Amino acid sequence: MRLPYQSSFWMLGLAWALHLLASQPGHAQATQPIDSLDHRLQHYSRQALTEQLFLHLDRPAYVAGEILWFKAYAVDGTYHRPLMMSKVAYVEVLDASQHPVLQAKIGLVKAMGQGSLELPTELATGRYVVRAYTNWMKNAGPDFYFQCPITVVNTQEPRPAAPAPAGPAYAVQFFPEGGQLVRGLPGRVAFKVTNRQGHGVAATGTVADASGATIATFQTLKFGLGSFLLTPTVAGAAYTATLRLPGGASLTSPLPAVAGQGYALLVADNGSPTSLAVTVQATEPAEPLRLLAHTGQQVTVAAEANLVNGQATFQVEKSQLRPGITHFTVFSGRRPVAERLYFRRPLNT
Repeated sequence: MRLPYQSSFWMLGLAWALHLLASQPGHAQATQPIDSLDHRLQHYSRQALTEQLFLHLDRPAYVAGEILWFKAYAVDGTYHRPLMMSKVAYVEVLDASQHPVLQAKIGLVKAMGQGSLELPTELATGRYVVRAYTNWMKNAGPDFYFQCPITVVNTQEPRPAAPAPAGPAYAVQFFPEGGQLVRGLPGRVAFKVTNRQGHGVAATGTVADASGATIATFQTLKFGLGSFLLTPTVAGAAYTATLRLPGGASLTSPLPAVAGQGYALLVADNGSPTSLAVTVQATEPAEPLRLLAHTGQQVTVAAEANLVNGQATFQVEKSQLRPGITHFTVFSGRRPVAERLYFRRPLNT
């Protein structure tokens, strides 16, 4: 099931609204959101309304010829509250080639609707996707439609041979904190190691430069996730990670390209239960840096600081942040230059 979040649209709104920031003293202490900016961003949020559609299916697997029952809920994409805007929802069943084998439309009353689809008796055994959307959601495109996989079994077909495993046995992804690795700037690189089924696996590894010299080591912590620190020395250099996996398997993968100029972002609590240090480093002089923290399209922190010796640090009180996922976005002037997500656990869990 895909639950999309249109952060790119929100980032455009932030960049557009940033010119409203009034001049402030060049200090690095986080402050409450600037009223005029907050009001303009709320106005933008109302104008750029995001609609999402969620479906509850009666079960995840069916026999060809059975009836698939569902209930639909339309909500706004920010607060996930009922959104009584669209009156019709479109529901499709897609095959492996993304071609619709069934299509239907249902009425939405008070942001809810329900219906059913009769699966054809000749439908082949396999994996299918139930997709749902409204006319308004077409503005964002298929990537933001509701999607949920289902399995269909046709008992009239001869038992198929077991398919050969598809794709590599393991995969690794790297995520530089702040969005990029920059020459000469220390950065944290998060990583995720998964098997063919998408499950996280334990692994250890090393990072080598173009000459083969080891410059960093790492290991997973839990669920195939982990991170390590790296200071690239050459722009565009080919840094390579070599991983050791269960059963003696190994995997080699390049790291993301290193930028010659740019910004590095590090968020750390340094053992403090009450505050975070948001550190920004740059390779060249820049306009005063502005930090915005926003959760659910609501600004919670706005601060400004100047680079001193190529670095600026913002102190943010955790109590200012709302529970859930916060976006820390750094701007140079009106241009967003780095972004990082931070999760604050709700107090009642």
